[in-house]
Amino acid sequence: MTDRDVAACVELAHIARILLRTNAAAKNAIANLMAAPLPPEDIAFVAQLITRIPLGPSEIVVATARAMQLAGIASCIADDLPLSVCPCYRDILDSEVKPMLTRLLRAAEGDWADLGSLSA
Repeated sequence: MTDRDVAACVELAHIARILLRTNAAAKNAIANLMAAPLPPEDIAFVAQLITRIPLGPSEIVVATARAMQLAGIASCIADDLPLSVCPCYRDILDSEVKPMLTRLLRAAEGDWADLGSLSA
């Protein structure tokens, strides 16, 4: 395996991370702007509400970033690279799988019988 083998995925992973961060940053900027004239105790409340509002293009940005990550994974697979060294695969694991596993482990702490009711 060479650095060139992973180069396509590294670039795709980098661009996808920027898209995902920019989407979150845009929501935070809107929250900060809208919350500025409020008393301090209301700022956190308004910021939470605004950051949870789906912005029109946010779904498109996330879908684009995820598609880029999937293209990077396909590139790694096509180059016979182990997924353990694929940056796009690791990013998806961190953002999607890790939170799901955390939910499963927390549910297991309480009662193993409830694990079947959790959605992936």
